[in-house]
Amino acid sequence: MKTEQELNKEILQTTLDIQENHPELLPFVDEMTPSTPSDENPAIENSNLAAFNDSLHSMVDQYTKHAKKHIIIIGAGFAGLKLARELNNHPNYTITLIDKNNYHQFQPLFYQVAMAQLDASNISFPLRSIFQKSKNLSIRVATVTNVNTVNNTVAIGVLSFNYDYLVIATGAVTNYFGNEAIASHSFSMKSTFDALEIRNSLLQHFEDAITHQHASTKRNLSIVIVGGGPTGVELSGTLAEMKTDSLPLEYPELNFAQMDIFLLEGSPKLLAAMRPASSSTAKTYLEDLG
Repeated sequence: MKTEQELNKEILQTTLDIQENHPELLPFVDEMTPSTPSDENPAIENSNLAAFNDSLHSMVDQYTKHAKKHIIIIGAGFAGLKLARELNNHPNYTITLIDKNNYHQFQPLFYQVAMAQLDASNISFPLRSIFQKSKNLSIRVATVTNVNTVNNTVAIGVLSFNYDYLVIATGAVTNYFGNEAIASHSFSMKSTFDALEIRNSLLQHFEDAITHQHASTKRNLSIVIVGGGPTGVELSGTLAEMKTDSLPLEYPELNFAQMDIFLLEGSPKLLAAMRPASSSTAKTYLEDLG
């Protein structure tokens, strides 16, 4: 049999674990705590301590066995949002959705924000509005600072959450394939903020071309796009259409015949992941646009 000191130490640790991970059980712990026999003889017999210790363990084991599982989803992009919506109001799960932004970004239309054809608000959807009727999901707008897979915890600053299942759906970053020059002198487009940065830079270059019309005009008007995937093709096509459509109307002082659009692709064809016919059609279409 365990000594009184060992039992007290184990009871203390179990109580601390309950306080941290299952605070809803604390009222039951208080009710179960054995009372001291008397003021003159406050010592509690080992058998009572052992019974209390066993009861604590049994309560926690039964509760965790039948309690809802907690799922933490990091990232509210397409994958994270899809999973959260699938499990929304599910009777067997509670969900914590963590993202550094309080909105979902519709990535396929980033290029239209970058080209000033859509406002950022048109492709940004507040997470709390999406889940305003949810009964099992909570949202935390924060940056994850630590993931502990040994103790199954996720930290955001000073707060820590226990999880039964962890889903990391944080998306991807731009791959520059080791080309430091491109990384240092180009814009990525992985967020609404990036798209707005491209838009602002593009419009400012047009304004600079008006203000300083000399040898640098062509440089201010010309654009290089690296990557011939869907986004690069969409950007190039949109710019080529704007070159002969809206831009001459908005900037009549400029001669957009001086505007060159360069689309750089490292592989032998555009839209390499798609069918050869799609690649050939895209190339012909962009060349016809000029």
